[in-house]
Amino acid sequence: MKIDNNTDIQGMKVIVLQKTGLVEKSRQGVDRMFAICISEGKPIPDYSLTDEWQVCLRLHGTIQDPALLLLIHDIQHNRSTTEKRNASDLLALYRVSRGESIRNIDSATLKKLLSQGLLIETDNGIKLTPLYEEMKLRASVIDRIEDQNIHLNDMVNVPVNDTVKFSQLTERQKKIYHIIKDGTINDTANDTATAKTLSESLGTSIITIKRDLAAMQSVGVIKRVGSDKTGHWEAIVK
Repeated sequence: MKIDNNTDIQGMKVIVLQKTGLVEKSRQGVDRMFAICISEGKPIPDYSLTDEWQVCLRLHGTIQDPALLLLIHDIQHNRSTTEKRNASDLLALYRVSRGESIRNIDSATLKKLLSQGLLIETDNGIKLTPLYEEMKLRASVIDRIEDQNIHLNDMVNVPVNDTVKFSQLTERQKKIYHIIKDGTINDTANDTATAKTLSESLGTSIITIKRDLAAMQSVGVIKRVGSDKTGHWEAIVK
C-alpha cells in the first residue's frame, strides 16, 4: 500500500488494531456488558447515577433471575459464535421476563423472537417461551439442594420430568401434541404431521401453529425430523 501525505495514518492504525482484536468498535463493549449480565441472570448495567459531570456505572454481582440464566444458557448452548443471540435479543428477553412494556423493544427484534418461539403471544400480552417456566422449576430444585457450591453445569443438568413438561403446554398445544403422538389427523392415519396439516385439522392459522410448534420444541415435547421444507414433527415425551 502506498503511503503519502494524504494517507490517514491514524485511521489505518485503528483498522489494524480492530482486525487483530486489540480494540473494538464503538458500543461493542457496552453491548458485551449487557449481554454478559443478562446471560448470568444478573441486573443490567446501571447508569442511573450518571450526570452531566460524570459517567457512573454500577455492575451488580447477585443473580437476580436464575431461571433466565438457565433459559439463555439453553438457548445459546451448542450455537456457533455467529449464531448466538446478540445483546438486543437478550435485552428483549430480559425486558419481557420483567414484565416491561414491549414498546421498549424494536419491532424487528420482536418479530424475530416471536417467529422463533422464544416469545409468544398470550391473552395477557407477550410472554417468554414456556421453557422459561421449566427453568423456574429447575431453579427451585437447585434452591433445595443443600450443597451451596453447586456449579452452573449441575444446574443445567437438573432433569425435569415429562409430566412437568406437558403441564407447560396450552390446551391447543396439547391437542397438537396428541395429534403428532397418535399419528392421526381428522381420525385418519397420518404419520407426517406438518404445520399445514395441523392448521387444517385445528382450524387455526399456519402462523399460529408454527409458533405453537416452536414453543413445544423449546419445552422438549416434540422434535423436527427432516428438513424445514420436507420434514415433519414427532413426539418426544411418551
